[in-house]
Amino acid sequence: MKLLTKLIAINSIYPHEGEIAAFLESYLYDLWFTVDKQYLRTEVVVSIEDEQRYNLLASKWPQGDGRA
Repeated sequence: MKLLTKLIAINSIYPHEGEIAAFLESYLYDLWFTVDKQYLRTEVVVSIEDEQRYNLLASKWPQGDGRA
């Protein structure tokens, strides 16, 4: 429930997705996930926020594999 409470408290409605993405990136990294950003391509860029939008791609590292 603590994670859900934290997620709900973060404003993630467009164009404010960056804060929740940063939180999730850090949270997943702490759980030994590798996290990559997949930037979105759009035909029409309406604002600077559109250029900075991305999805997070996470995959689990086996513990002890030497993650730096």
